[in-house]
Amino acid sequence: MLVRELDGLPCIVRGRYEGPLRAVLVAFKHGGRESFRRMLGEALRAPLLRAIRIAAPSAPAGAPGEPGAPLVVAMPSRPRGVRERGYRHLDLLIASALRRQRAPALRVRALRTTRGRVGQVGLRAAQRERNARRIAVRRAARRVIHGRRVVLVDDIITTGASVRAARDALERAGASVAVIVALCTAERRDAAGLPAK
Repeated sequence: MLVRELDGLPCIVRGRYEGPLRAVLVAFKHGGRESFRRMLGEALRAPLLRAIRIAAPSAPAGAPGEPGAPLVVAMPSRPRGVRERGYRHLDLLIASALRRQRAPALRVRALRTTRGRVGQVGLRAAQRERNARRIAVRRAARRVIHGRRVVLVDDIITTGASVRAARDALERAGASVAVIVALCTAERRDAAGLPAK
């Protein structure tokens, strides 16, 4: 497990986007291997539970509806990706990670992508930043998230552009993002194959 900081927030990551973790995530996300949700959910469990403890140090165990309990919010998938996969992959991973856990947190589908958002793979840094900004809070979730602390969950963090945009959208709607969790962190490479960071 890796613990880092992203723009002043703790960022807890299960591991690097390489080896078996990468292979299983790619098969789950792009290869239709929905059954891998259990394995990936187990990998996500420790970082997610640690993040919930950070976000809700005073919430009683097993009390997701309590005012001190944080909200667990997944990064949104593009509608096309959801249609192609047939499922919201992060929602399945979070559900699997929290299965049979007495975590004082409430899962809320609060974010959506806006028109024009495309996949981040292959985009240059400036393009990633512009594309990442195409995230908004769902109208139906605004009242639920207002005044609440949030654990923001993503599958892969590369430059951090997407989670920063999501954090900004949530905070404009009155939430407070306390911690970021991801399954993997990937090092972005430039055209020559060298690390971009």
